[in-house]
Amino acid sequence: MTRPSQSSGAPAGTATPLHVHTREAEAFYVLDGSLTYRAGEQTHRLSAGSFIYLPAACRTPSGLPAPAQCDSSLLSYLAP
Repeated sequence: MTRPSQSSGAPAGTATPLHVHTREAEAFYVLDGSLTYRAGEQTHRLSAGSFIYLPAACRTPSGLPAPAQCDSSLLSYLAP
């Protein structure tokens, strides 16, 4: 089953621990603001219009390890 995308906010100061999805693909599209996203050893600075995708079962630790410097909004998607 595919979960529908959802719009969510990431207020300034938001951070998430690195984690692994063992079955789900994960994707984000940044609507507004900016944030830092880490996937494995790579760090990505995402701003409005950025898209990032991690395939299912890639077992790459990912998350938002650095607190956001400003309010952001994004679409998030998990499948299945």
